[in-house]
Order: sequence, then structure tokens, then C-alpha cells
Amino acid sequence: CPICLLPLPHDISKITLKSCCCKLMCKGCVHANYLREEEEGIESTCPFCRRPVPKTAAGAKLNRTRRIEKNDPAAMQEEGARCCVEKDYAGALELWTKAAELGDADAHYQ
Repeated sequence: CPICLLPLPHDISKITLKSCCCKLMCKGCVHANYLREEEEGIESTCPFCRRPVPKTAAGAKLNRTRRIEKNDPAAMQEEGARCCVEKDYAGALELWTKAAELGDADAHYQ
């Protein structure tokens, strides 16, 4: 985890990908950030880059699209998974191939 520097768990239900910076974080750090924001009464932000959290799915997709335009392999891998769920297999394969070329090891196995 880029926040607590502990290894990320293998159980994907215990990690979160933030669309603003496309960083994977443990849910413990995300939860601790949420509690801090609630306690201080401040706007919800990403624990890593401190950008405001998008309030809609369209906002999150826009963030991922921006990261893809900047050749972020994590964003490509995530968007590829979303394309696959939507049955856009050609789009998923294209994104995963590009992510693999950029060095994302997980994209090789999708």
C-alpha cells in the first residue's frame, strides 16, 4: 500500500483502486482517511493524491480516461476489466495489451 507501506493483500476485496491517481490501496488506509475527514468535517479526498473523490460513476470514468491518456497501465487494466464486464472483449484486449506493453504484469494474465 502506498500509504502504510504494508504489502497489499491477495484478497481483492480488501483493496481499492482510486480513479484519480489509479493507485491500489488497502481498505484500512481508505477507511482511516474517511474517519479523519468525517472527524474534521472536510470534503472527501483520495488518501494518496488528495484530489476530491468523484461523486458519480461518470466522474470516475472521466478520471480513468485521463489516466489512460497519460499511459497509466493500472488505469488501462481497470478499464479493460470494465470493458470485459460490458462484453466489449475487443476493447478489453486492446487495453490489456497496451497495459502489458507498459509493464503491468497483471495485464498479461487477463
